[in-house]
Amino acid sequence: MKQDSFNLCQRVRIFEESNERVITSPNSKQQANAYQMLVRCQSPQKVEYMNSHSNRSTAYIHPAQDYTEVIGPSSIRIILQIGKGSFGDVYLVEKRITGRPNQGPKLAMKVLPKNKFLGQNLLRYALTERNILSYLNHPFIVKLRYAFQTNTHLCLLMDFCPGGDLSKLIQRQQRLSEQQAKLYFAEILTALEHLHQNDIIYRDLKPENVVIDQYGHAMLTDFGLSKEGIHDNYGAKSFCGSMAYLAPEMLKRVGHGRAVDWYHMGILLYEMITGRPPYFSANRDEMILQY
Repeated sequence: MKQDSFNLCQRVRIFEESNERVITSPNSKQQANAYQMLVRCQSPQKVEYMNSHSNRSTAYIHPAQDYTEVIGPSSIRIILQIGKGSFGDVYLVEKRITGRPNQGPKLAMKVLPKNKFLGQNLLRYALTERNILSYLNHPFIVKLRYAFQTNTHLCLLMDFCPGGDLSKLIQRQQRLSEQQAKLYFAEILTALEHLHQNDIIYRDLKPENVVIDQYGHAMLTDFGLSKEGIHDNYGAKSFCGSMAYLAPEMLKRVGHGRAVDWYHMGILLYEMITGRPPYFSANRDEMILQY
């Protein structure tokens, strides 16, 4: 089914001919190829991407309607910054609606600087998140609504979850009630099952990557470290994740797969009901020795 969805998409050129003529170094050509990959659509919806020198850089075609909506920086109003991570910042934004100021839908916009991603060879993480979110559809996984890029940034617009992340909720309450923990555990469990059914491992489950929507449900977000095409427990080799949540096979670097997500589920449940992860120390080496 996933491959059929990919076949509905169109691959388009992101650089104009005039731009391609000035790209002469191998490094620049590599960047050009990477940018072209970024705008490759992998969604069950009919989506078309366009690029120009202006900031109006992405077109979204709703599958049920015959019109093209161009989305770019001028289409949104930034309200405030709501998050900051190692890869980029997250803002609460409003999608502008002509004739209805301050009445547009609220979205969370992740802003990723191109120079940082290209300079540190991190573009694959942005591509992974954009690709996975574009074809997944699950009630407890945050939905990607739009994606666009400017000359300097990549932008992902997703559902805004006003309840904040699970980490802040645990900090406020010190620990969650058994009823709360069971609800969030069950919702995250079904989201991970959906990922595994699509041969995706998440690999970065922690309270900061679970957000609470307006109805009080847990939503999985931040798929930059996820890995596609994994259907066993040994196929992935990269060392990644947060130190307090690393699975033993990740630390041993013997290959890993779906089992790391279930290990992280146990760590998360422990933290929800006690207020802290089972293996934690301010000293990194001491924390590793606790495993």
